[in-house]
Amino acid sequence: MLRALLCSAMLVGFATLCLAEDKDKKDTRKDSGQMATVTKVDAKKNTVTLKMRGKNGKEDEQTFTLSNDVKILDESGKAASADSLKEGQCVRVTERDGKLAEIRAQHENEATITSVNPKEGKITVRTKDKDGKEVEKTFTLTEDARYFDSTGKVAVLDVFRSGNYVLIVEEEGRITQMKQKNDKNQEPNK
Repeated sequence: MLRALLCSAMLVGFATLCLAEDKDKKDTRKDSGQMATVTKVDAKKNTVTLKMRGKNGKEDEQTFTLSNDVKILDESGKAASADSLKEGQCVRVTERDGKLAEIRAQHENEATITSVNPKEGKITVRTKDKDGKEVEKTFTLTEDARYFDSTGKVAVLDVFRSGNYVLIVEEEGRITQMKQKNDKNQEPNK
């Protein structure tokens, strides 16, 4: 009887530990955030409207109230104000418990596509590194990357061509967002 009671207590303890560990994993994924584009900032109402993937997987706009709890960070991770958010800006949004927790500005690099291989999901771009030196980088694209055509509409990789001028957001060696900068296959005048 005592043995059965001890075994039951050990099983309950083990199950509790597994559930707690699983909960921690879910919270970590939730805190990683998702990419979004600022579509409107209303200083009077203290709100921001973001275009982002909803729970249904489709792009839609959501308006959030910028309460005092919401952290707004610039590209370098330093505290910023709501005034620093601009329409069309790419941001990483973190939600906790269904509420907006953080908005972090993302750095967009200007680039020119040198080759695209939609079948392999690879793209090569010519861009400048942090020292201003022109470099060529090849990326394997992931399904969570977001693509926009020159009008700002959600696009597929097939719309991008060699020679297109684009803005890319790169995180941890992969492209998380890419936007066509113009409709023509030429770089803008500099």
